[in-house]
Amino acid sequence: MYGGYGCTYFAQLLTSQLELYEHVIGGKAMAKQANICANADSPEVTTDAIMHAITSSHPQVRYVVASADGTPAWVLVWVKWLLPERAWDALVLAAA
Repeated sequence: MYGGYGCTYFAQLLTSQLELYEHVIGGKAMAKQANICANADSPEVTTDAIMHAITSSHPQVRYVVASADGTPAWVLVWVKWLLPERAWDALVLAAA
């Protein structure tokens, strides 16, 4: 499990403000955040892309790195390219 800033921040929020925002941050949101943190890539993935962009004489225009909920980012970029906008919007809303 990667304990990145987002995961750490969410954990601090839960311990300090759970009573106040219990109607917003319920068990479903906590389980989803735990799943995201468990499947998150390490910061080295992004660091490698940044180092390539800084040191390359011909850097890429866009770097597709990391993953979203265990799915590689390049797959999501390909699916977004493949689907019409309304279908992509429906997919994103269904996943939220």
